[in-house]
Amino acid sequence: GECQKQNWKQHKLVCERTKRAIAGDWSPKATVARVLRRIRLYATPFACANEHAAGQPGFVFLQTPCTLQDFVLLEAKCDPWTKKAFNRMVILNYFTLGDFKESVCEADASLLPVADALSSALTQRATGKQKDEADKAEGTPFNTEAHWLCLCKFRCGKLMLVRLPWVPDKAICRSLASDYAGKDCIQLNLEEE
Repeated sequence: GECQKQNWKQHKLVCERTKRAIAGDWSPKATVARVLRRIRLYATPFACANEHAAGQPGFVFLQTPCTLQDFVLLEAKCDPWTKKAFNRMVILNYFTLGDFKESVCEADASLLPVADALSSALTQRATGKQKDEADKAEGTPFNTEAHWLCLCKFRCGKLMLVRLPWVPDKAICRSLASDYAGKDCIQLNLEEE
């Protein structure tokens, strides 16, 4: 169609993914991975700045007023079903486990079970212990110099705790972190290029 004439690479990605999305054949993990790849140049220095300021391990809490399905076609500018332009955005907060329990879990008790998973991940992260069998298979310890944590919460209720490598490298993130010093929350509009 028309999108094919305008931009072949974009057409190839979006049209194939649109067909799969319409058929209900899409992966939540792959969708979250694409979102995190898209924001990593902002999120990783933000995480680094706040980890340093907190003086203890913590995590980025990604929240969005959008559903996970809204992000399936991240490259598309409009929803193929409604033809309305997307307005996808994310809000990033940095929390230590104690802060998360005090502020977020008190306001939303449904997140209390997530606090246990976070506690386990942060303890293993701080000590560099293997997280689980999958990490043992990968041979990668879960530590603050190699990885950071992100808890993603979508409007549809989907929650996902993700371990991410520092990209760019943590040393580069430290130099970029000054842009986020003193900011415990940032908002990113994914429609802006």
